[in-house]
Amino acid sequence: MQQVVEDKFLFVAGRGYYQEWGKEAIEMNPGDCINIATGVKHWHGAAKDSWFSHLAVEVPGNNGSTEWLEPVNDEEYYKLA
Repeated sequence: MQQVVEDKFLFVAGRGYYQEWGKEAIEMNPGDCINIATGVKHWHGAAKDSWFSHLAVEVPGNNGSTEWLEPVNDEEYYKLA
């Protein structure tokens, strides 16, 4: 996913990951919050042995949109603990 808007995520239950393109994945747990700047390519999802739930707040800009990109490949996903 690539944002043309700013997002704020609040993770509320379960366990998951957030990863920006070219950076290490960050484990996310209930109460964790992350701000995603406009134009940042990233993914987020549940850990392989869990589920997760989050609240997303989108801060739209002028002509903002979200571009859904390729899925995370299995090799990268299964490297996560």
